[in-house]
Amino acid sequence: MKKNPTRDYAAAAFAFYAAAGGPEPYRRKMWAQTIEQGGGAQQEKQAMAQRAAELQDLEAVERTLQQLSRLPAGREAVMAVHLVYMLHPGAPVARGDISARVQRAALLIPAGEASVYRYLAHARRLFAMERGLRV
Repeated sequence: MKKNPTRDYAAAAFAFYAAAGGPEPYRRKMWAQTIEQGGGAQQEKQAMAQRAAELQDLEAVERTLQQLSRLPAGREAVMAVHLVYMLHPGAPVARGDISARVQRAALLIPAGEASVYRYLAHARRLFAMERGLRV
């Protein structure tokens, strides 16, 4: 299979969104940690840059899910993203997990596996455009 860094980045962003619960809970959590920790100026700058990038990912995922839901097959596309990328957000993805999740999603949506893969590809393209990644 061809290596696609955008695909991997988008899949990780969807899983991070599921783990964080969205941008607002993430902001509250980061704000509480910032107040609690204090820390040095250099460490604080690095931490803020990391948090800003993560927050941009969360916001891009949220906008992507909103755009997907407006499509004619939007309900199915959003379900596919949830069932494949957001199922177990904290667990590492092992070999064959994605295809097994796609097969399961195809049964639950109901749609063909090719349709589920198309929904996922469209979601990744939308995310990349929202995030400003080169596609």
